[in-house]
Amino acid sequence: SSGINAEYGSYEGGAGDSSTERLIMQELEMKNGLEAMLADQRITAEKYKANFSFLEAQHIQLQSETQQLKEDLVQKDVQYKNHGKKFENHISQLGAERDRLLLEIESLKTKVMTPAKQENLRQVLLRDVEMIYKQHLTQKEEEMEAYRRELNKSEEIAANYKLD
Repeated sequence: SSGINAEYGSYEGGAGDSSTERLIMQELEMKNGLEAMLADQRITAEKYKANFSFLEAQHIQLQSETQQLKEDLVQKDVQYKNHGKKFENHISQLGAERDRLLLEIESLKTKVMTPAKQENLRQVLLRDVEMIYKQHLTQKEEEMEAYRRELNKSEEIAANYKLD
């Protein structure tokens, strides 16, 4: 039976059937291959879209965290400066108190004791006052060093976020 095949648009019957069928088969295979590639490309595009959305969300989160760290750094800097001023004031007060106590010691020396006892008392009081002052100063220096380390850590974190 000879006639036109509606699906393939070819002529059935006659001498050139096998070459026409081969061409049609090749075109079908090519069409199927292209459809498979198109489907793969659509899947890949969807994966890229999902990755982009994920990375975009991560980027926004990291920007938010960076901003928070910058704000924390500014706050820590203000705290550090305030503590520094507070420590300077406290050191000044302690120095003034030491001077006052030394004057009081001198005054008491002349009123109550013999020169040997005065010298002994002066040494004891100086040692006690200096020990208290040194302990307090050491404690304040340790606190200041802790704040300095905390500030340095904050600055290092902020610098790392700036590099990213």
